[in-house]
Amino acid sequence: MNYIIPKYFINKFEIKDTPKIFKIKYLTGNKYSVVLFGIIIKLDIDKIVTNFSNNHLYLKNMDEVKKYDEFLNMNIKDYKSFIIDDQYIEVHDKIINENNIYLNIKYVQKTGFLNIPVISIYNG
Repeated sequence: MNYIIPKYFINKFEIKDTPKIFKIKYLTGNKYSVVLFGIIIKLDIDKIVTNFSNNHLYLKNMDEVKKYDEFLNMNIKDYKSFIIDDQYIEVHDKIINENNIYLNIKYVQKTGFLNIPVISIYNG
C-alpha cells in the first residue's frame, strides 16, 4: 500500500477523477516519481462513544482533520463530509488501542448523488 502521513502537504495533494472513484494523489514535483495514494492522519482522541456497531470518535482538536475534509470538499463536487455535526467522526472499525489511532482517507467513492469518502481506522 502507498500512503502518506500529511503534515504540511495539503498544497501537494491532487484529486484524480476516475470513472468510479476520486483518487487522492500526493504530487512530488512536476511529475510522479513515486505515486502515493490516500491520506493518513494520527488522531488525538478525547473520547469514544459506541453506538451499536458504530464508534463516534471525539477529538481533542478537530482542526487538522477539518483541514483535509475542507480540501476534499473544495475539490470534489457533491462531497459528503465524514465529520458529523462538526463534533465527531463516525467509523465502523473496531477500536483496539485508544492511544494510537490513525484515520485513513483511502479515496472518495462516487455514488448517484453524493461522493462519499472511504475511511478506515488503524490501531498502532
